[in-house]
Amino acid sequence: MTIDLITVECLRGRLLAERQVSRSAKEEAELITRRMKELEKHLKEEIRLREKTEKRLKFLMKKA
Repeated sequence: MTIDLITVECLRGRLLAERQVSRSAKEEAELITRRMKELEKHLKEEIRLREKTEKRLKFLMKKA
């Protein structure tokens, strides 16, 4: 095996490894994005429920 062939194989191996790392990073970023959207949805719902409860409490305090 010549030096050039070894160099090509080494570079090929590095490229494949970098592609795998890139693919994994992309998948992780997509997972984080989905989780973030889910958390934002839950947060909006919690805020809505809190505001509804505060409004009801204010109404009941006036009534008493």
